Amino acid sequence: MRDPRPGEEMYLVPNRPAAPSAAYAQPKVTIVHYMGARAVVRLPDGREIETDSRNLADERHGDRDRPKNIKIRPKLPDGCEEIALW
Repeated sequence: MRDPRPGEEMYLVPNRPAAPSAAYAQPKVTIVHYMGARAVVRLPDGREIETDSRNLADERHGDRDRPKNIKIRPKLPDGCEEIALW
């Protein structure tokens, strides 16, 4: 990934185990400060958080990883029920 510039917009995505919880919504954020391995970003609600720079991406994960026509979970046939495993 190239080094982002302050003021540039990118997506916050959960690539690292310690990704902030806001990354799971994959919001578009504004770069405030970039320091190589760390970045300070501004969320859409105005909060600023510091995160690993590997949690930044040019596009959303779902937009490139999954084909648009794939079904996430198939429908069960009539007469079948799903049993919870926990």
